[in-house]
Amino acid sequence: MYQRLSRPPRQTDGLPPLLVLLHGYASNMQDLFGLAPTFDRRLHVVALQAPLELGAIGIPGGRAWFHLDFLENDISYCSDQVHEAVTHLAAFLPQLATAEGCDPDRTYLLGFSQGSMMAHGILQRHANIAGIIGLSGRMAPDEFSRCEHVLKEVPVFIGHGRHDPLLPIHNGRQIAEFYDGSTEAVLTYREYDMAHEINMQCLTDVNAWLKDRLDG
Repeated sequence: MYQRLSRPPRQTDGLPPLLVLLHGYASNMQDLFGLAPTFDRRLHVVALQAPLELGAIGIPGGRAWFHLDFLENDISYCSDQVHEAVTHLAAFLPQLATAEGCDPDRTYLLGFSQGSMMAHGILQRHANIAGIIGLSGRMAPDEFSRCEHVLKEVPVFIGHGRHDPLLPIHNGRQIAEFYDGSTEAVLTYREYDMAHEINMQCLTDVNAWLKDRLDG
């Protein structure tokens, strides 16, 4: 079970679509939940809390989906731990949709940084995802290589900052190249004049993308 914060839809017509927010490393569920009022009125928004506490390594209040090792010129992780984290969260999502009274066939994921890695990993194996938004993330190659279905016409939005010092822009481009060349996903790729963050233009584009999906 994951801790969570929820914001119900402000406009309802049957079971609402669900937007699940997945925060980045060393953050927590409060971070992305601050964006909830900006999203489409039809969405039921849930921010999940990553399970791993980082207080023991000097980050009080910080959480992680899996552990990272910060090296001199890279950030490493354990592939098995990523796989376990993705597997557990993917299994939880249908339960979450039911518990929150949402349409299980209209679950969207929005992940930032490490949360983006989780969103991409879940999409590779969980065919019931309606679409994902991956912001300022990177590939977890083992998860992408485990892709279990064709991703036929699944909408994917990828946004990345050109000035990101933590995960440079080539990470976003690499993910976009994967979806464009190896899947049948419907890709939207955007680059922004920002660092490791979500600026107003990015948020505006995300909201327009979500509106298009819901209107369709």
